[in-house]
Amino acid sequence: MMKRLRMGVLLLLAFLVGWAMEIHALKGTLAAKAPARSHAANTYANAKNGSAFSANYANAVHDQDKAPKMVAWSADSALGKILAATKGGQRTLAIAGLVSQTPPDQLGALIDQARLCNDATARQSLLDMAYAKWAATDPQSALTFARTAATERFDNQNSNPLNQVLATWAGHDPQAALAAAQSMDLVSLRQDGIRSVLAAWGSGANPQDAVAAAKSLNLGSELGPALSGIYSSWAENNPSAAFAALDQIDNLNTRNSLAGNILQTMASRDPSGALSLLQSLPVGEQNTPPYPINSIFTNLTTQNPQAAVAALNELPGGLMRQRALTSIADDWADNDPTGALSWANSLSNPADRQNAVSNVIQHMSATDPSDAAAQLKDIPDVNQRNQAMSNVLSHWADSDPGAALQWAQQNTSGTAQSMAMSQIVNNVASTDPIAAIGIVQQMANAPNYNSLVFQTVNSWAQSDPAAALAWAGNNLTGTDQSTATNLALRQLINVNPDAGASYVSTMPDGTSRNNLINQVVTSMARTDMDGALAWINSTQNIDPQTRDNAIEGVMSNLEQTDPASAAQKLGSLSLDTSTPAGQNALNNMAGQIASNWATSDPTAAMDWAASLSGPARQNALSSTLNTVANSDPAAAWNAVMSMSPDDPDQSALIGTVANDWARTDPASATDLLGYLNPAQLVNTVSALSNSWLREDPQVASEWINTLPTSPARDAAVQNLINTQGQYDLTSGMAWAGTISSDTGQTRAYTTLISQAARRDPVAAQNAVDGANNLSDAQRSTLTQLIQTAAQNTQGQNAPQGYHWEFDSNGNRHLAPD
Repeated sequence: MMKRLRMGVLLLLAFLVGWAMEIHALKGTLAAKAPARSHAANTYANAKNGSAFSANYANAVHDQDKAPKMVAWSADSALGKILAATKGGQRTLAIAGLVSQTPPDQLGALIDQARLCNDATARQSLLDMAYAKWAATDPQSALTFARTAATERFDNQNSNPLNQVLATWAGHDPQAALAAAQSMDLVSLRQDGIRSVLAAWGSGANPQDAVAAAKSLNLGSELGPALSGIYSSWAENNPSAAFAALDQIDNLNTRNSLAGNILQTMASRDPSGALSLLQSLPVGEQNTPPYPINSIFTNLTTQNPQAAVAALNELPGGLMRQRALTSIADDWADNDPTGALSWANSLSNPADRQNAVSNVIQHMSATDPSDAAAQLKDIPDVNQRNQAMSNVLSHWADSDPGAALQWAQQNTSGTAQSMAMSQIVNNVASTDPIAAIGIVQQMANAPNYNSLVFQTVNSWAQSDPAAALAWAGNNLTGTDQSTATNLALRQLINVNPDAGASYVSTMPDGTSRNNLINQVVTSMARTDMDGALAWINSTQNIDPQTRDNAIEGVMSNLEQTDPASAAQKLGSLSLDTSTPAGQNALNNMAGQIASNWATSDPTAAMDWAASLSGPARQNALSSTLNTVANSDPAAAWNAVMSMSPDDPDQSALIGTVANDWARTDPASATDLLGYLNPAQLVNTVSALSNSWLREDPQVASEWINTLPTSPARDAAVQNLINTQGQYDLTSGMAWAGTISSDTGQTRAYTTLISQAARRDPVAAQNAVDGANNLSDAQRSTLTQLIQTAAQNTQGQNAPQGYHWEFDSNGNRHLAPD
């Protein structure tokens, strides 16, 4: 819609240009009455006569080929002279005059020159007007120019000019504009262009045609945004017609969203009409977000609070009425808190009265917190009262914390007083932590004194962590000092890690120190990774696990940004690999480095991983191959098969790559099964069948049927049975009977019957009764599952052909007639 408005502005300005020039020539007396307009007319006259066009501009536009070129910016150019001679509205009119005088085939050169203008507002005005004019006269040339500019020169894929051209084009030939948008080669430009054309089409005389066009295109997930643009444009001109045409939209969610947008647009101009449209919907759809009941009643209340109340009284009870009541309370209180409070207290329904009073008081607190606080007693619900009190005190503490504190001490107790004090201290501490400390020290006997101290120290540390740290050290003792010190230290470490590191180095051993050590090295490593490593290695009395974890944290950023450097540095780290923590840290880092490195240079990553030893080697090789297999499973397989058969890690890696390949290309991965040992075979067949069943269950099941009886085939059959909705119950029972182990069979039968019994216990029992390969124990267990599921079903009526029976314990069972 904004693009259409821009075009309208251009046409209006062009009209004003011609009008002002003509009037100035015929009626000189008008100049005395409208000097600004006469000045603009003189500017247009000079421009029209050619004196405003410099030699640079004339050369720029001569024989230009409509392709974007960078034309040197000159203050002596036509636009430069306009900037030097005009301001404000005169400048806008002068730019419009320049555009109106420029022939369409020279607009490209004018746009090129304007791009380098350092006045962003003037530059954008000229670009908007030039593209709009060009699109109105020669849209194909304008589109070609804008497309080249967006992708090859200087707009960095900025689609705004393209969309403006297409929207203007759609104003007089939407079919041609839509065809042009569909021909865009880049997906992002094509999608933006189609939406722009359809939105512009929706603001024209035949928005229904735009809806039909959108539905005829294969837009997929883009259909919703396209329809939203159409209906939003339509609603600007005729919201009632747009609303009435929603039955053209099949998708319920899209239709609800469009209805909300239309009503939102209409609410600002005709809230009563918007409310009538909203109430015309089925009752079940009126409360569906994002229906703008709040916007409707906000505008009604702003116009006439009494009329809003009258409309509220016509609404039935429910969520929509609650939202409307809240909007009236909020907006009335902003303009007339006394009147709003009087209305809220007059409501006969206790719940309505409570909600309205609470909302009015919260809004009153912004202008008169003292009066608002006096009204809190009228809110009976303790949670709503406390919420309102928090809002009141938040505003009051900003303007007069002493008065807020006095009120809280005199009018609250227990939990409410703790909440009140916390709110006051929090507000004061955000701007004046020293004053907040003074307030807290006056409340030494308060039950939440310690939490108020910590809260204040934490706020103080955000602006001056050193001062907060010093205060905690000089004024607190024991656990209180430790807690407050840690709060201040965390802030100090973030802003000054060196100072924080010096303090942490002197702390006694313990969990708090260990946690802070990790924070210190993480903060230091952002700017000085070597310094962070040096500090962790030089600091005394750090337990090995904390040291290893800290080193791993320092390396994480380098592993992502420069894995080759991280690989080189890994060998120089002082990890204690004799401990599980140290070995795990080495393994993790080796894997991360290899994985990140393999994305850019898989050969180098593979060579480096192979140079390692022990578990770190296997982890690095596995990570490398996993990364490669995601994009090229054949390359990963070739890499692992090129390893020496004597390599102790090859066997495990073969299984890793086979699993990766099975997940991405199960049909091709079947060729790898002959290379796997029995344990690998089970894992790979399971991964392969799981992926293949989701992709093509028919072909996958045929392949599973060819597998020899084995644990691997059992795993594939279990995956087949777990795939809901692909096979009927009879087929599933037959498949379960082919599993080779009793345990596997029982698990498969249980899966099938449990799922079936929840849907249809009769069908489940029939399947059990008709299965010939069940043992007595299996049949009994499955029947009990069905009976349990049947007992949990809703309703009293048994399925046709069955009735309920009760055993001696009073348990209900489903039995055939």
